[in-house]
Parts: sequence; C-alpha cells; structure tokens
Amino acid sequence: LNLDGMGEQGTNAMISDALKLPTRLTRPLSDVVRKKTLGNPFHVKIFMAMLSEENCLKYSLKERRWIWNIDDIHQRSMIQDLALVLAQKLLRLPEEVQDALTFVSCFGRSVHRDVLEITTETESCAVISDRCLVLAVEERILEKSGETYSFPHDLIQQAAYERVSKEKTRIIHSHIGLQILIKAVFAGHVD
Repeated sequence: LNLDGMGEQGTNAMISDALKLPTRLTRPLSDVVRKKTLGNPFHVKIFMAMLSEENCLKYSLKERRWIWNIDDIHQRSMIQDLALVLAQKLLRLPEEVQDALTFVSCFGRSVHRDVLEITTETESCAVISDRCLVLAVEERILEKSGETYSFPHDLIQQAAYERVSKEKTRIIHSHIGLQILIKAVFAGHVD
C-alpha cells in the first residue's frame, strides 16, 4: 500500500488548523515541514510535536499565538529526529509496557487480541496485560480497531522490536510458536 503525502495546501491546512492560525501565516512553516516530512500526516504530527517539545515552536502569551524560528526548523533532520522521538517515547514508558510492546511487535505490524491471549496464557509470559495495552493506546504507540492492535507506523514497530537483543526476540518467537502449536494440538488441528 503506497500512500502519497499531502500536498502544499493539505499540509498547510493541517498545520493552520492545529495552530489555530490563518493559512497565510502558517505557509512558511508548512513549506519547511512538508519538505522534512514529505507531507506524510503521521510524520507531520510527530515533527510538529517534536518542534514544540524542543521550543522551536512555542505559544507566545505576548502575541497570543504560536511562534517559531524558521531557521531553527530548517536545520532539523526529520528522519533522525523521528526515530529519536519514537525511541525516547518508548523508553519513557514503564518497563512492563515496553516488554508488552516488544512482545506485540514480534507479530509484525498488527495482532488480534485472541492471538495475544493464546500466546500469553502461560505464567512464564505474563507480559501482556490490559493495563499495558490501554496505556500503549493512550500514548498512541498502539492503535486499537475492534479487537486488533496495530502500530500506527513501521518505525514504531521496529523500535519496539529492536529494543531487546536478537537472542531475546528469538526466545519470544519460539514461545509464540510453541503456544500456537500447543493450542492447535489440543484443538485437534494437528496430529
């Protein structure tokens, strides 16, 4: 699935709406942001949040509006910054939630709740709790649609997957496969 990024008008409209400013004022900012993010709405959102966190974009009480330094924003590197923002966000979560996200990431981009329940029923793998999943959804690290949990972007899934050693992920994958096989045998699907 290949989705093109937003055009100049779409990016400017998104930023104008977020900052509650007329499009004529946000045009210079949106031009730079679009170039850095290729107009990808997810990247625009992350990049704008990062600019705010780093005071490149801030609310001025004196001017009663958002202000920015376009030269500082020009110097930002989007790809490195996006990966860094995602990694930092993951690392700020409680260890239990990080472990749950690593486990979920072993299924790829998305996983159904039933599969998680099948593979986490043993006491040795009690890393997935409803509390962990709810917090991950609240932090927008995971999205929930019906009973399916998914990472909103491949980079988030990759960051969760790569936060532990290859040996640890191999153990997780072995555990997942073994649990699925055991359930299939008990259900009579495998001889």
